[in-house]
Amino acid sequence: MDLGGWAFALHSKYGDTFEIYFGPIRVIIMGTPEALEKFYNPSMENKFSGRPKMNGFSELKLDNGIFFNNNLKSRRRNRRLVSQALLSAKFLHGFISNTQDLFIQAERYWTFGTVVDLASWSKHFLFDIIVSNSTGRKSNYVLAYNTPKSEYTPDMIKSNEFHDLTKTWLDSFPFFLMLPKFLRVYVPGINSLNKYYLKSAERLDNEILTEITKHRKQLENLSESQTGKPSLLDMLLTFNARNPDDCVVPDDYIESAKPSGYEEEPMKDREICDSALDIILAGTDSTADSLCNFIYNMANNPQCKKRLIEEIDSVFADDMTRPVKYDDLKKLVYMDAAIKESLRFSPVVPLVMRSVSDTDTLLGYEWRAGEIFFVSHYGLLNNKNVWSDPRKFNPDRFLEGLNANEKRCYIPFGNGDRMCPGRHMAITEIKTLIALLFRKYDIELVDKNAPLDYTYKGTFFCNKLLVKLNERRFEK
Repeated sequence: MDLGGWAFALHSKYGDTFEIYFGPIRVIIMGTPEALEKFYNPSMENKFSGRPKMNGFSELKLDNGIFFNNNLKSRRRNRRLVSQALLSAKFLHGFISNTQDLFIQAERYWTFGTVVDLASWSKHFLFDIIVSNSTGRKSNYVLAYNTPKSEYTPDMIKSNEFHDLTKTWLDSFPFFLMLPKFLRVYVPGINSLNKYYLKSAERLDNEILTEITKHRKQLENLSESQTGKPSLLDMLLTFNARNPDDCVVPDDYIESAKPSGYEEEPMKDREICDSALDIILAGTDSTADSLCNFIYNMANNPQCKKRLIEEIDSVFADDMTRPVKYDDLKKLVYMDAAIKESLRFSPVVPLVMRSVSDTDTLLGYEWRAGEIFFVSHYGLLNNKNVWSDPRKFNPDRFLEGLNANEKRCYIPFGNGDRMCPGRHMAITEIKTLIALLFRKYDIELVDKNAPLDYTYKGTFFCNKLLVKLNERRFEK
């Protein structure tokens, strides 16, 4: 189901705000800019920043990290420390280096003219990158992509098994959120699936907790100069002992200052585990789908693609092998604008769920505790009262500068204390892959007239995107 397109169609018919019913449950779809301050206000007193309380979250042990954590104090501490880790210079430089190393390995299966399902390939590739950089464990899922099962190495088998655990974990979300516990525990057939999902979640937890124990022992025997390319687990375990401040981007991404008189406790292993799983959950498919959206939008806007390639060539010339550096990415200004426009034009997260923790007013109405909202990112990012010609793909709007209302409504990664802590990592990953792909290959869609094949699975999920990797022709 295209939930984003469905919501946009309803916005066109009923306006920015309307109600719908999922069975007996009333849900308010909210796409008005005036409501954003309530939903994304970082105040400790904000009653609209929580998510609906679902028993299944606790059973799956999802509520101790960031995204599903309704304990404001714990969530803010976790988010701040995860943000600092993902924004540190050492992590980002290692992240870019690891991306290139894996790309070189994965690229050996390609020749010029190869047809690749970019949706599937990118999900394999980014699973490896996110898992290895989050947990430090080696992952060879993308190398198994082009390898017959009979030729799998032990590392490939282990990587596939870990991927299957995470996929089962993700697939279990609707089951635990939609079905009452009574049905899951006592109805034959359903209770078997309930036990299977819980057992898989426990195995996944044990895998991450084992990595935490292993990394803690390793760090005890290493000096900071010996850590090399630290993983997220390394950084969080380090932050528990000391608080390095080597971020390479402005502090508007993080809340680095502690409130006056606020005594902060170190993260427990359970919180570190859940936060790492949050990053794997949010960083794999959504980043891959954002990349697919970008490639598709470039292919359908040849003038934008031409300007993108000209900028890439101005940085790398015809050198298709030299390492991509963080400083190179900062020079790719048009690429950055095109990515931002793609995220606006085709948001990966069209709707975000919120609930009211206590009775409060919004837009002149009183809302009771427990009321459920969907904040319509799709509606806000395509609102004709906010954006000039919103259904035109136009990266120049970001080069020219957004007005105050556009800035307020540009929330592809959320805002406030619910803003995605990995957004800079995701943009860095997308920019690195775009540079690696477009500096060497002329990428074209196999079927230029086909609509993008996707379904809604809580986020936009690209099912298939066939592209042909042609050889670049450089003018002498």
